[in-house]
Amino acid sequence: MITVYVCGAVNLSVQFRSYAWDGATINWGYSHGATLYGIAIAPDNRIAICGEYYGQVGVRVLSETGAQLWSFIHGATSPVRAVAFDSSGNLIIGGDSSSGTTLRKLDYDGNVVWSKSANGARTRCVAVDSSGRVYAGGADGVLRRYLSDGTTSSTYTHNAEIYGVSVDSSDNVYLGGVRYSSNSTRKLNSSMSLQWSKDHGNTVYAVAVDGDDNLITAGAVASSTYTTRKYAPDGTLSWSANHGDIVYGCCTDIAGNVYTTGVRIGSTTTRRYLPDGTLTVDPWIDWGATSYGVQVRWDAIPSIPLGLGLAAPQPLREIGNAALLTGFIIYRCYLTGGSGTIEIPISSFQSRRRVNSPTWISVVSQAVTDTMVSDINARTSGQLIIKRGVKYPDDTEQLDELMRADFESLRVDKGATSASLSIDGRGTETTTAKTRILQGISYRPTTGGARRVRCAVDTYLQPGDTADLGGAETMPVAEIVIWVSTTHATMEVAET
Repeated sequence: MITVYVCGAVNLSVQFRSYAWDGATINWGYSHGATLYGIAIAPDNRIAICGEYYGQVGVRVLSETGAQLWSFIHGATSPVRAVAFDSSGNLIIGGDSSSGTTLRKLDYDGNVVWSKSANGARTRCVAVDSSGRVYAGGADGVLRRYLSDGTTSSTYTHNAEIYGVSVDSSDNVYLGGVRYSSNSTRKLNSSMSLQWSKDHGNTVYAVAVDGDDNLITAGAVASSTYTTRKYAPDGTLSWSANHGDIVYGCCTDIAGNVYTTGVRIGSTTTRRYLPDGTLTVDPWIDWGATSYGVQVRWDAIPSIPLGLGLAAPQPLREIGNAALLTGFIIYRCYLTGGSGTIEIPISSFQSRRRVNSPTWISVVSQAVTDTMVSDINARTSGQLIIKRGVKYPDDTEQLDELMRADFESLRVDKGATSASLSIDGRGTETTTAKTRILQGISYRPTTGGARRVRCAVDTYLQPGDTADLGGAETMPVAEIVIWVSTTHATMEVAET
């Protein structure tokens, strides 16, 4: 399950909210009393928020349900602009000068470990790498790296104010800030030496790195055409997007989806893009005022030995004029090839199908064994098949094929205590055009004259079909995007 956190200026008496992944459901809100600028998520799911000084507080740490655990006073009237947790749950905070101090490390309970006077009049951004080293940038245009004990390790001079810093899996460092000599984004290696620079064309206010070490940058509108960009690790531009005004925050989730937040445009402050840059829903989250920070948290999904089940009594198959069959909706994944078809335990999956484009499927499994990896590697010429159906109380199942694609890649991620694998497939499907009535429509925005509908998953809907929206309204189906985990199943259908 993915939870989205957004903060900003006062909206309906709160400055921080927790949203469900659909962007429409508010889990809870919290009132700091003044504008909030930053959010950080600890390894144990505690939440740090920071912002303007209010009630003698600039930083608060909350439980995952929104209860305050403790607060910290950085300095009278001095706002805190950035927060980051290390792997031990210590909190790094950076803000405007308070008696010369702009950077602090606090322990798990909020006690000061060390303080620094650096980054000029204010620290704008902080980050922590895999070794617990702290990175901080700000008004003086110098990025500083500190060892976990506060000893200065190295510096890099950007020569203009730095607003964003992030670290990838190899401890390469990315910074963004005010444009200087036609450069507003830089990548440094783990020795803090410059690898490449990019020109956003305006100030970059936030940077984030996804699980594949791609870089996301967000900032002020450049050349009236873009605010958000994604770069490959080598600096190649993958895509650009335009929010329409300043974007102050960005982040990514476990699937590589990109989240941005900023100045309110129409009825949107916060957007979500697929890894390829496709805007998923517009509008998505409307904070109601300028939003400065966005973060996401995902919960580990327990492995399911055979398939992925949703306790949702939804219809599966129409049988003549009889009643629709209902029960537990279940999804299963199979890989053909080699010495025979095998089943892949599913934790979650995503797919994207589009007219005249290959079908893309990405399956995540957390039931990883060496045997499974070996079996998958023996079937790289096979096809990835997703089936959807219903599981009855007597354990019988009725399954139909939802989609299939040629095996494309396998990635295994192993940690000290856990492991997961991701299997991607891509291929062309043959379809016959038909009309399908969409069920459970919950969202129907129109962007640039094109409609996009969120609805219940339809096993039989395919690109090229016609979608019946009810009320004599129909639309051609150009794209279908599906997200499924143990807690939700969502389908979005677009006409362009």
